[in-house]
Amino acid sequence: MASLLERQPEKLRAAEAVAALMPDFKPVLEDIFMDDEGRLWVQRAVPADTPPFFDLFSDDGDYLGSIRFTFTPAPYRPLWVQHGSIYAVIEDELDVPYVVRGAAGR
Repeated sequence: MASLLERQPEKLRAAEAVAALMPDFKPVLEDIFMDDEGRLWVQRAVPADTPPFFDLFSDDGDYLGSIRFTFTPAPYRPLWVQHGSIYAVIEDELDVPYVVRGAAGR
């Protein structure tokens, strides 16, 4: 028994056209946390080996802007944002961990 798409090739072509518009990955959230100033940090999903990208929101929910890191934190290590600085753990090629600090943006 032929499927509906096999019996109606125009529907198959339409479905393939829609599928071609789909991105390789869909933006989803990786993490959400608050800093010591009450700002909400929303980490977007990015391709592997790409530095993280965050959207920042005020404690009232107003969009403040976006920040893309220039480094890639070690996986499964928490980020810490305090007193205007971002603290993260990175690992070198031998997996030796280091703590780095960067400006959190204002």
